[in-house]
Amino acid sequence: MLVAWVLASRPNVLFLDEPTAAVDIAGGETIYSLLRDVWRSQKLTIFNVTYDLNIVLAYSMHFLCRSRFGHRCYGIPKEVLTPEVLSDVYGVEVKFHVH
Repeated sequence: MLVAWVLASRPNVLFLDEPTAAVDIAGGETIYSLLRDVWRSQKLTIFNVTYDLNIVLAYSMHFLCRSRFGHRCYGIPKEVLTPEVLSDVYGVEVKFHVH
């Protein structure tokens, strides 16, 4: 895996563009769990581009949301990912169901 090869060089920053796009849910969870472990042990800064808001909520410390109009919000995902922000970004009404 390319990520493992890059991590072997002990970088300070890691840029990922949808690293789990072609991976099933279980594989994606494994990859993000491993990345979280690497982040904790190596104090690595990780920038991750993803459209999966479940991943953002589960694994992200900070979140930058952009839309076709530019920067929309920045902060802790559980604080900034509101129905209003997402409705504005996606151009449709968004409702949350918390379970």
